[in-house]
Amino acid sequence: WYQRRVRDTQTTAQQQKNNSKQWYQRRVRGKQKEKKESKNQQKSKKVKRSNTNETQHCNCTHNTTQTQYRSFPHLPSLPFMHRTTTKTSSHYLFNTLARGVLSNITQPSFLCTNPHTYLFSQQFFRHLHTNAAIESKQTLFPSVRRLLIENKLDQSQITPTGPKGRILKGDVIHFLEKGPSQATQTTKPSVSNTTTQTKTTTTPSPSSTDTNKPTQNAPNFEEIPNSNIRRVIAKRLTESKTTVPHYYIAKECEIDNILSLRATLNTLGQGKTKVSVNDFFIKACALALRDVPSVNVLYSNNGPQPQQSIDISVAVATDRGLFTPIVKQADKKTLGIISEDVRTLAQKAKDGKLKPEEFQGGSFSISNLGMFGISEFAAVINPPQAAIIAIGAGKKKVVEKDNSLKVVTVVDMSLSFDSRIVEEESAAKFLEVLGDYLSYPKKMI
Repeated sequence: WYQRRVRDTQTTAQQQKNNSKQWYQRRVRGKQKEKKESKNQQKSKKVKRSNTNETQHCNCTHNTTQTQYRSFPHLPSLPFMHRTTTKTSSHYLFNTLARGVLSNITQPSFLCTNPHTYLFSQQFFRHLHTNAAIESKQTLFPSVRRLLIENKLDQSQITPTGPKGRILKGDVIHFLEKGPSQATQTTKPSVSNTTTQTKTTTTPSPSSTDTNKPTQNAPNFEEIPNSNIRRVIAKRLTESKTTVPHYYIAKECEIDNILSLRATLNTLGQGKTKVSVNDFFIKACALALRDVPSVNVLYSNNGPQPQQSIDISVAVATDRGLFTPIVKQADKKTLGIISEDVRTLAQKAKDGKLKPEEFQGGSFSISNLGMFGISEFAAVINPPQAAIIAIGAGKKKVVEKDNSLKVVTVVDMSLSFDSRIVEEESAAKFLEVLGDYLSYPKKMI
């Protein structure tokens, strides 16, 4: 009994499975048949449509003409085609008008006198011109459209050079630089009460009356290309300000003793050697670096690199750019030798005769704008150096000394240093030692 029951159950399941499979196959065959029939019907309709010649059926006096129906998908759809007499005549008129427009026929003399057809033709041309103007504006880039509007130009004046005849921004700029020499011609269709006519009006451009006048918003400056030296200077300064963390501290120092000592030395030299105030600053900085060697370092990825030699870079402004000739071993030279070296290097820099080893390198920089009347400023570090000092012009100041007021000459000094390798304490100590040498310049002799 159990075995018979199992066999019956298996037989029933197999029959249900077969029935489901047969039903699915019949359904698929039916859908395929319906799809095939619909395709055949569409093909037959297309063949009938292609073999059928459409004849004009409007109540007009023109000759009956037969033409094959062709669609123009690029032309705008016309919601007013129902105003023609029949659908067949509307198709005929649409094709006729389209062929006339594509053949550059501005005055359709083939139009009939039927009022519905005449109204349709006028709306067709008006709709076509309007959409053509809108489409032509849509093909312009926003920047090009803005330039045309600002300069009151017509896009027909511009010669396009872009893909698919598009006007590029460079085309408009080139047109403005060259200056328009032809008047803008605008064609406007107008219709009389009995016949269709077109009138052409000529509108001169704003600059056609006088081609010698500069166009609006034309550049009124001369662009000077950067030399190789200025390009390198710009790259170095940008790299310094963007990659080096600058830290600034400032100090005020009296220089009356320097001025008196300088006058004495120049008198004793009898005109052979003239020591400048800047020479005292170079010597004082070299001695301060010798006393505070933690500032006389260069930056590297592995850490600070202490320098055994104290080489001072002096900023010199020339017509070709800013150069920094180097006074090597300035701590071991006298003021007279430093003065001669600076004068020789500055002249070479202005003549463009500096050798690479004379301006590449250095361990510390000095920038002095006191001779230009600049009271104070902050200089940009010259990588891989760790610091640069900016010196302003001397100025008179009233101070209290020995319970009395005195007028002294002071200068403002601003030290810019790389905080990655120079500590604030070391920079402050350097300025303190430098101020001591400047206040008592006899220590430098």
